[in-house]
Amino acid sequence: MATTTPRAGNGDPSENPHSQPYTRADRPRLILVTGTAIDDRTLGNLLDTRAFAAVIPLGSNETRPESSIWERFADRPELARQTPFKLLALMLDAVRGNLESDGSALAYEALALTRDKPSRFLDALNRGSQDNAGIGVGPLQFPLKGLAIPLRWIAFGAARKRLLKLTTTDGQWDLDAVRQAAHQIPEGDSEPNRTTDWARQELANTYRRSFIADCAVNGIELVFAGIADGDEAYELASALRAESRQSRGQLHYYEHHDPSQRARTGELFGLLRQLRTGPSRFAEWHHFGATGLSGDEQPITARRSRVRAAVSWTAVAVVLVVIAALGVFALGGGFEPDSCGEPFTRDEASGDCLRLSEGGNCVNPALKQACDAVARQNEAIGDDEDSFTVALALSMTFEGDDANSPDDIANQIQGAAAAQALINDDQYPKVRLLLTDLGPSNEEWAEAAEALVDQRREANLIAVTGLSASYEATGLFIDRMNREGLVVMGSTITGDNMLTGDPETNSAFRMGPTNTQEALALASFVREHGDLCSVFNVSDTDRSYDYSITLNESFQQQQVDEGCTDSPRPFTYNGSDISEVNPSLFEETVAAMCQEVQEDSYLFFAGLSRFALPSLIRSLSLREQPCLEQRITIITGDNASSVPRERSLVSDMRAANVDLYYIGLAHPDQWAEAGPEHDSSAAQMKSAADQLQHQFGTNANLANGQALMSYEAFRLVALIAQGQGPTVTADSLADELRGFSGITATGPLEFDGHGNPISKTMTVLAATTDVEDPVEVIDLVVSG
Repeated sequence: MATTTPRAGNGDPSENPHSQPYTRADRPRLILVTGTAIDDRTLGNLLDTRAFAAVIPLGSNETRPESSIWERFADRPELARQTPFKLLALMLDAVRGNLESDGSALAYEALALTRDKPSRFLDALNRGSQDNAGIGVGPLQFPLKGLAIPLRWIAFGAARKRLLKLTTTDGQWDLDAVRQAAHQIPEGDSEPNRTTDWARQELANTYRRSFIADCAVNGIELVFAGIADGDEAYELASALRAESRQSRGQLHYYEHHDPSQRARTGELFGLLRQLRTGPSRFAEWHHFGATGLSGDEQPITARRSRVRAAVSWTAVAVVLVVIAALGVFALGGGFEPDSCGEPFTRDEASGDCLRLSEGGNCVNPALKQACDAVARQNEAIGDDEDSFTVALALSMTFEGDDANSPDDIANQIQGAAAAQALINDDQYPKVRLLLTDLGPSNEEWAEAAEALVDQRREANLIAVTGLSASYEATGLFIDRMNREGLVVMGSTITGDNMLTGDPETNSAFRMGPTNTQEALALASFVREHGDLCSVFNVSDTDRSYDYSITLNESFQQQQVDEGCTDSPRPFTYNGSDISEVNPSLFEETVAAMCQEVQEDSYLFFAGLSRFALPSLIRSLSLREQPCLEQRITIITGDNASSVPRERSLVSDMRAANVDLYYIGLAHPDQWAEAGPEHDSSAAQMKSAADQLQHQFGTNANLANGQALMSYEAFRLVALIAQGQGPTVTADSLADELRGFSGITATGPLEFDGHGNPISKTMTVLAATTDVEDPVEVIDLVVSG
């Protein structure tokens, strides 16, 4: 049944019927707000759903109908305690004097835009509640209590300034002014006057701005469903729509508004899939997102839940210093001073958390064996020996939603360590390997870049290899290294937008193919076995992941070049929030495909394979007959090598009646059926595999290509640098790489002006249903 596509616009849909398609912000906290047009059974289903961070039912406007929606929220503490009303609740408690009476605490705690950790920490110092006994060291209570006020300044000062900026209209309002306005509003049913009207208006304005600031800062988006004239959900949606009309683009409002049609389950990219829709009111939904306030010149960057708040660690660091000065470390509940939440322990001298390591201080068990090998090899290099340093930069901090698993990263370290061992065997100058953590999904790239630049002279750092995944942050890191003149050699990055250097001065290169080259190889494979124009397309729209975006664009371009005019319509999903990637996300896609599938078909997939591909396969396994009779052959890029080969996936592949083919960057058996012209590459591949297995045994996973590609990247850079002797520099290394042409373990290699390989050899791999032998080499493909 046809549905209305979500439209974006500021105002009534009739005023702007052809506005931009809905696109979700990055990792929002999605809140569903329901009105009175939702029946009790549906509301019960919604309250149990996991598709939203919270479901908030709002009733009819029966109390104080003459007051604004913001004023009524102000009188509803039970509502204000729920996200996204937490910040508003703090403001309301502050203006009504409901927090502790101490002025300093009121000014800084009530206005804190920070996490709970500093608050708990300061409570421990203060013995601030009966439930929290504090640190429990009697002699320290008085000096620590005396430190509470300056610590509050440190922990909450910046937050207070930011909140005041967000919640004031002219820079004149502060907490005291808000409290004065509150005091001018009499209790009870007193007659209104100009003073009380003004005070109510100003307070409502503050509440409104506080509410929107909370949504913007905390990445909260609201979806309204089942709203009707006269209920509070309708009022709130109307107020936000009016607000969006006045914005400079920082407030965004979208709506599906066609009461004559049912809204299909799964509307709004699957986020309303639990909503039991009806033919009228239930077919309407509204969506609100904020990146700033009306009149703000600059958008507000939403904080991701996984980012550690800087104020938290500032407060913790200050208190640790104070306690150390007193000679005591006895915090209730305790901190772990050796743990930075990162792969390396703290620096022993400074106590700082580190982005760089020579391998001896890795704490992640998944990385430790590989790190220990690096440490031993670095320690074997004498202080008086000529040496240079090559960094291996990877995402070594794991928070569950990275493109690569801890095992993938361990394999990359293994590959570089194996190459280092081989290169340093009776050869000079020696190469040191410096491990570099780019943070989860490479987000801490700037801090890592600064640390590397600082090491440039001290460690004779000339190059950086690794990088692993094609995030937007990866490209920023490469650009910074390029500007600094350091050589970059990517191991497995394939996103087309990763390398953008000037051909005359470029110092960034990659061993793997581009996504355009992968798409060309996949298209060639399909042409040999089927019809390129009949391939279904499923892709991720998350713009922060360059791999999926450019792979999809490149494959679609292959279909355009083929002259395809009636290809199946493409299907998309938003994979920016991994918690929402599950089989139900693809229910609508699979159902729509089944309406078109008449025979065995190909399905092209572009996305974060580690999470989305197993979910898609599981959803395909739930197809009904006769659709399930048609075999689906999934084709995709190299990221499929990171899909965990578990028995559940094998079972789903069998049940789904699917084949999975993907591009392999390197495989130990890729030259087994090749002609004699590839004998040199075959010999180098065998040498690489033997070295990896000699050092790491069965822990070296050669089938996924991670270790082999890391070996290739590190070996090429280090061999050329070693050949230039003790006087090697980053500039001399870059000059030679720009003109390099030779044979490697993965085939012939030379670079274009931007550092991309020309005529790269790739393998087409098939995922088997044999857990013990999960990968089969199907073909070799050379792409221009």
